[in-house]
Amino acid sequence: MKNREVVVEYQAWLAVFLSAGTAVGVSSIWRAEPVAGTVWGNVMRVQSVGRRQYVWRGLAAAITALVLVPLLYLANGFYGNSFLVDAVLTAFWLWLGFTGATWYIRYGFERRPDRRVVLAMGHELLILEAMAVVIGLCKL
Repeated sequence: MKNREVVVEYQAWLAVFLSAGTAVGVSSIWRAEPVAGTVWGNVMRVQSVGRRQYVWRGLAAAITALVLVPLLYLANGFYGNSFLVDAVLTAFWLWLGFTGATWYIRYGFERRPDRRVVLAMGHELLILEAMAVVIGLCKL
């Protein structure tokens, strides 16, 4: 393996682990009382979460990052801007096209309150963008 390939592979794995940890951290801050914790608990009818949920969130975030990293590298090759800019923009479009649209339709059919839909979709957008920023910074 050439030195450049080793560096790229190292950066990709570093991006996966750091962005997964960031997702868990951002999610923890989002659910904190001073930020959105009270609103989140009341609107989403969520009780306190234990360590097990954070472990599962971390595993889910790692899976997301494993998919996101190569997609962002491909998007950067297509768009050709700075990697960080392409990562943030691509994450937004992925969220809008897959998460946002799907959740809006699903929640609409389930007749969930708009506040719940907006809060859940905002949470997912924030996490995906935070992951994209971390991945974008790992490439620099």
